Amino acid sequence: MIRMCSIISKHLSLKLRSMAFYGWPISQCQSATTPLSVQLADGIRIVDIRLGIKNEHLFAYHGQFPQRTAFQSILSDLHAFLTAPSSARETVVVTIKQEDFASQSPVKFSALVRQEIEAGSGGKGMWFLANHVPTLGEVRGKAILLSRFGGDGAGWEGGLEGMGIHPTSWPDSSREIFSWTCKDVLVRTQDWCVAPVSYTATDP
Repeated sequence: MIRMCSIISKHLSLKLRSMAFYGWPISQCQSATTPLSVQLADGIRIVDIRLGIKNEHLFAYHGQFPQRTAFQSILSDLHAFLTAPSSARETVVVTIKQEDFASQSPVKFSALVRQEIEAGSGGKGMWFLANHVPTLGEVRGKAILLSRFGGDGAGWEGGLEGMGIHPTSWPDSSREIFSWTCKDVLVRTQDWCVAPVSYTATDP
């Protein structure tokens, strides 16, 4: 069962990757030579997706830096992986976070995520959208949505209970472990991503 797993990871590890190819030295975490399709083939099963709204569509961002990738392209890569004969029994945890929350409504962002999922490759059927920790059998061949964005659940089937696993709290870059409950499952999380490192223009 997925609820019995401990997923040990950091922002740049081989367990979790983000769509963060541009913005060195602040926002770049991966090389542009390792797109999502390559990461999935290499064994990545948790993908940290940060999105912002541009021209009424969703695009990948990391902080203020655009990552030159449309959400529809990300959906296409996920669908290709989850339907390929060699990986059709796999599952991928997809965290989605709004990066432009200071300028865009969370309600609008939530609606666009739902609309683009429904219109994208695989449609809504590719996703596990319930707000509980599933068994592995429930999610083979699917992407598990971990929604780190706001909104009131409007438009989602089941409202807040139908927009994926929805953490009740998520401190920004907390060095300390924090806990939250997803139904009957206690989840302990550490998300410390702001490292005390100074960069100079001479760094590679």
